[in-house]
Amino acid sequence: GTALRYQPGDHLGVYPRNSTANVNRLSQLLGFDLDMIIDMIPTDGLARRTPFPCPTTIRSALSYYLNITSCVSIDLLSELIHYTPSGIDSDLLKQLTDPNDQSFYEDWIVRDHRNIIAVLEDLPTVKPPINVLLQSLPRLTCRFYSISSSQNLYKNEVHITVIVADWTSTSNRHQLGVASNFLKNLCPIALENTEPDRAPIFIRRAPHFYLPLKSCIPVIMIGCGTGVAPFRGFIQHRASLKHSSPSLLTGDMILFYGCRNKEIDYLFRREFEEYLETGVLSHIFTAFSRDSIQKHYITEEICSNAALIWFNVEKGGYIYVCGETAIMLKSVQDAILHAIKISSNMSEEEAFQYTKELTRKGRYCIDVW
Repeated sequence: GTALRYQPGDHLGVYPRNSTANVNRLSQLLGFDLDMIIDMIPTDGLARRTPFPCPTTIRSALSYYLNITSCVSIDLLSELIHYTPSGIDSDLLKQLTDPNDQSFYEDWIVRDHRNIIAVLEDLPTVKPPINVLLQSLPRLTCRFYSISSSQNLYKNEVHITVIVADWTSTSNRHQLGVASNFLKNLCPIALENTEPDRAPIFIRRAPHFYLPLKSCIPVIMIGCGTGVAPFRGFIQHRASLKHSSPSLLTGDMILFYGCRNKEIDYLFRREFEEYLETGVLSHIFTAFSRDSIQKHYITEEICSNAALIWFNVEKGGYIYVCGETAIMLKSVQDAILHAIKISSNMSEEEAFQYTKELTRKGRYCIDVW
């Protein structure tokens, strides 16, 4: 395929595929032929985009283009009422789609993460024709992952860091994340010597999250869980520069990393410790929230090392924060604000304006998914 070019901080876009088991189960529940060739033609004669390339097979549409594992929408549930005989199942669908009370929908569909397969299993008299699903199911979208490698070290590779989603719902259903399990099954360790599959991928640039052009500028990296992924690429990049030019002046690289358990969840631990020993990383501060009765969070480490943070920021350093939730990003932002305030003798308002200016200048960088 075409060689990929990327920078640390970029994202890898991956187009996942629904599992064969889920596609087959949907076929069994509704009794349609997966290899039937279908086409979608607008009845009003207007040119419209179809949700997938046509003509194609039902198997292809359900495997590559339609999301069959997301929570069923109220609109689709309303459509299913037309294909359900009067009775318990019909009454339940009407209750789920009641415009005056969505609490039952939130409880039965959203909280339990019921997808179209689960709904058809639990309501066996619901029998929509396949064209209803083909028109009503949402698109299966690409997933984006922070790249966790440097092309200076891995010329023909791109690394990503993924948590495999695997859980049991409140109705005792075994649930698997579509994209993470698709990627898991591509891994050589899962293939058991079979021919590896392929995945459509592409690079999405993220110039707002790149390392400073000058290697002498300090870098403060803050991540929780898989939020550490881009920082592995950052560290590898600086390591490659030091290796190729030993006399090159490089700024401090400070990593703040939080996860649940040190022995279970600490990603790239050995690699980071080696970079610390060789001087590529100047400091690592960790926080493990589940290793003791008293929970310990990364924000506490930020506040405890306020002077170090301010020292490097005042020298022109960059701050990078990567995480999964807006709540995490807000708590880190508050901790950074506090660290700057107490170390610089600024007022609350002055520290707030200072961090706003850092953001404006591209020195306070955020990557959230």
